[in-house]
Amino acid sequence: MNILAAENLYYIGGVVRDEILGLKSFDIDLTYEGDAIEFAKTLDNINILKINELFGTVRVEFDGQEIDIASTRAEIYEKAGHLPTVTQIGCSLKSDVSRRDFTINAMAKNTVSGEIVDYTGGLD
Repeated sequence: MNILAAENLYYIGGVVRDEILGLKSFDIDLTYEGDAIEFAKTLDNINILKINELFGTVRVEFDGQEIDIASTRAEIYEKAGHLPTVTQIGCSLKSDVSRRDFTINAMAKNTVSGEIVDYTGGLD
């Protein structure tokens, strides 16, 4: 499967923000609604560079570019300033973006349809 042909794969955060603002983005982050590590293992023409099981993330090389793919996840912060504890890998996209720091960074864009998903009002 081609990396960008998955229905459950979304550009997320800064790359979506930059596109809306007409800026060039140097950082491509993707989120997979489900388990990104298992998804990456099914892809053709990529090299898996790094896996972080604890956070459900995977860094891949595709078409000469390094790309981070994060699983949708739910997490809690037990203490301010500490790393979060992941409580679920593979939650809904809506739950995942609700945990993000700024609404403008919580927008997603489907890699297949191009639809902007804005559950938190980041476009405003």
